[in-house]
Amino acid sequence: MRHGLKTLLLVCLVSASLWGQRASNTTGWESYNGDLEGRRFSRLTQINTKNVAGLKLAWQYGVRPPSAGGGAGSALSQAIPILVRGVLYTPTAQRSIVALDPATGKEIWKHDLGAVGAPNRGVSYWAGDGKLGARILAGTTDGRLLALDAATGALIPSFGDGGAINLRAGVTDRFPNMPYTLPSPGIVYRNLIITGARGQEDNPEGPATDVRAWDLRTGKLAWTFHPIPHPGEPGYETWPKDYWMTAGSPANWGSGSVDAARGLVFLPIGQPASQYYGGHRAQTNLYSSSVVALDANTGTVRWHFQLTHHDVWTTTTPPRRPSSTSCRTGDGFQLSSRWRSRA
Repeated sequence: MRHGLKTLLLVCLVSASLWGQRASNTTGWESYNGDLEGRRFSRLTQINTKNVAGLKLAWQYGVRPPSAGGGAGSALSQAIPILVRGVLYTPTAQRSIVALDPATGKEIWKHDLGAVGAPNRGVSYWAGDGKLGARILAGTTDGRLLALDAATGALIPSFGDGGAINLRAGVTDRFPNMPYTLPSPGIVYRNLIITGARGQEDNPEGPATDVRAWDLRTGKLAWTFHPIPHPGEPGYETWPKDYWMTAGSPANWGSGSVDAARGLVFLPIGQPASQYYGGHRAQTNLYSSSVVALDANTGTVRWHFQLTHHDVWTTTTPPRRPSSTSCRTGDGFQLSSRWRSRA
């Protein structure tokens, strides 16, 4: 969460080139975690343990040369590029979002963000709905969610306000001067994008960390989940009275995963602040340090598992996706395990 990578994007390939054929003919990497289930697994085999030592630089993009001042790659990024239908999409440390040819590194389009910082960990892709075309979704450091045309990089005028949603609206009202960002790329499920928030670590107070789903066609809010339950919601009694009104954590700052067949989204929720002191929140503090399964269509809690009650050791759920396994018994009964830690 705190550490950045000094280079934006460095692509190394064996001399024969991983992209001997066009990338669209190979396995892609369509989301931050590889796929909806977040498996982070590729079936590509050309680079392996026998030839990895012979990798040579094929091209690079967005790495600042020493002559630019501040040293090579002095800006920070933790971005994981996504590869969809033969195009590589990524934010850059130079305040832009780009589409690149993965075989050559040639720029297809570039969307400059001006003085605003690009999303730190990457972008999301929506394939469209048959009527509307594919879009790239990206959070910015000033608390907006942008929708870009995947073919051109232009803002989608019909999405939100001229191509952007103000994510600060409704959550930073009590703390208008505090930063609010989307720390990890949103999760795309059907025609929704599900967004988390970067929570506080040491200061207990801050903007609300609601998990929200937005209609990818219009930018309208579809549903909201409160990591700190509000009055009348299950778990409200596990916090001091009205604690939710000023608390800036816990938050879903890491990535999650989707079970599309069941219509579930699995989210890791972080620790409450202050990280190492809990005298002001003596209860068990649901849904902090938990894995929460939500109905992806409505945001309703289907189930949760709290790893640590009243967390004061920052032993939070890992910022990885929940992983899932399933098997069938001899009589056809299906057994499923929907989460296991991968720290």
